[in-house]
Amino acid sequence: MVYKLMTMLHCIAFFLSFFAFVYSAPAAQDLPRIKLEEDYSENTIIYKGQNDIHGNYRRAKRSTVIKIPLKNYKNYQYHAKVKFGSNNQEYKIMFDTGSGFTWIPKKHSEENTCAKKYKHFESNTFEDFHTVMTTVYVKGEATMKLGSDSVTIGNMVVNNQTLGLAIKSDCEGNEYEGIIGLSFLSINHSSIIQNMLSQGLIKEPVFAFYLNRNHGSTDSELTIGGYNTDHIKNDQLNPIQVTDPEHWQVPIEMVRFGKQVIAVYQKAIIDSGSSLIVAPFKFLQCFIDIIRKSYNIDLKRQENGLLSFKRNQSLKLPNITFVLGNNLYTLTEKDYTIENDQDIEISISFIDYSSDTWILGDLFLQKYYLVFDYGRRTISFPKTRFIDGDLLKSIIDRHLPSKGNSMNIVRIQENIYLLICLFIIFKLNFILTS
Repeated sequence: MVYKLMTMLHCIAFFLSFFAFVYSAPAAQDLPRIKLEEDYSENTIIYKGQNDIHGNYRRAKRSTVIKIPLKNYKNYQYHAKVKFGSNNQEYKIMFDTGSGFTWIPKKHSEENTCAKKYKHFESNTFEDFHTVMTTVYVKGEATMKLGSDSVTIGNMVVNNQTLGLAIKSDCEGNEYEGIIGLSFLSINHSSIIQNMLSQGLIKEPVFAFYLNRNHGSTDSELTIGGYNTDHIKNDQLNPIQVTDPEHWQVPIEMVRFGKQVIAVYQKAIIDSGSSLIVAPFKFLQCFIDIIRKSYNIDLKRQENGLLSFKRNQSLKLPNITFVLGNNLYTLTEKDYTIENDQDIEISISFIDYSSDTWILGDLFLQKYYLVFDYGRRTISFPKTRFIDGDLLKSIIDRHLPSKGNSMNIVRIQENIYLLICLFIIFKLNFILTS
């Protein structure tokens, strides 16, 4: 009797362990069907109406939209001149969708390597919050003393803007002298876009980037309060809902490198403050293997961590394709590489930032004009080649390694666990009835 009881307890424990394992496995998910926007052809700067998330677009008053020329610095930084305080102290500012705070270097700070520093004591509109905080970026951080002051962008003056005076930051190697964050902030502080809206400077909390690849030019632009349809082919947009409360993050259905599907169901943060494409570190070896085996290109890692190779006229790297909102967004070798002397540098950084989050920086924004909508928390991408959800899943099934995708593996595991559980139940029943 004791033997039967012990055997039964072991079976129950084994059964519970498998039960927990099965239900902790990731469930298969259907690809989201994104409702695409209707076509619009009004050749002007426009903004979204308030009544319908998928329309209607209508003409904005010119006074509610501002176009800010951005200077291109070596194709990896874009900045504009912005004035701060009542005495209009001018700085080169980078507009960053990867962070929410606005900051400039503080005067009398020895730990700040920035050459030009803000003299807050000369501004009659500066208010000190007597608070110090640190903002962490993908690479590096900035420690700042918080306050508020006026910010002048073009002919638009934003009053009482929360402002960080950086007492510890690194400007070495950067052309910009401060950052205006365009991401989301907590309820305790308002971003500059939110303040523009509440102060009646813009009618819609919408902005858009156009970044070119002409070093030294000022043809790039940031449009606030609307967007410029001159940069959208056929005026067609594909709005995708943001999935993170703090970042401009959208879901990625699939990532393909050449003919190989390398990732499914990932996340992408659209970050104008990052120059490169940033991929999870676990994909580094995958990129290396595909390039070396399929394209016979010998790679080396540089001191900055980026991959590079010697130019071979007969060989080209494969395209990188991101499927976002059931549309294909492709970067060619020309889009994601930089030629230095005899070497070709691949502008993709692999870091342990997250296991499933990619950062699509300026390289992506140089190729695609994106519209950011605070109110609806969407990013609208230009429409490209649409791919049906069922077709997309079949492509994933065909190309993922191990003769199937992760969803099929989960289903197989579930079936095996079910058979084991049935066997355990049968065994328990045999013990109890014998």
